[in-house]
Amino acid sequence: MKKTSTTIRSNYFLAIACSIFLSATAFAQLDSIKIIPANPTTNDSVKVIGYKTFGSASCNLLSSSSATVGNFVVIQACHAFGALSVMCYTTDTINMGKFASGSYSAIYMLNRSTLDTSCKNPVFMDSTAAPFTVTDAS
Repeated sequence: MKKTSTTIRSNYFLAIACSIFLSATAFAQLDSIKIIPANPTTNDSVKVIGYKTFGSASCNLLSSSSATVGNFVVIQACHAFGALSVMCYTTDTINMGKFASGSYSAIYMLNRSTLDTSCKNPVFMDSTAAPFTVTDAS
């Protein structure tokens, strides 16, 4: 069977459209993070707010964790993977806990689930860091 140029163009267009759709649904970006309170003391429970954009719905937060290693606080946020190519914006607040006085760096890592809700094998998408200083409570 001989392929016509119209059939070839149609197949080419379909391949490009599928590629754009799949890359859009895989898109996830960490827009910014904010440490609250802005000037924490040793009495404060410190939180981080993550502002995120996804190229697909649903973008629900499935799990989060925070671990302190020296003066680094690593925050892991795992979000659902959606099949619809629709922009999704989300803001999540994650508790990091109380800290001794000193300078710290919060490293926020954005992950997507691999089509399951367990987040046991998340896919890394984006990260950013923000410094913060904890002072003694008066």
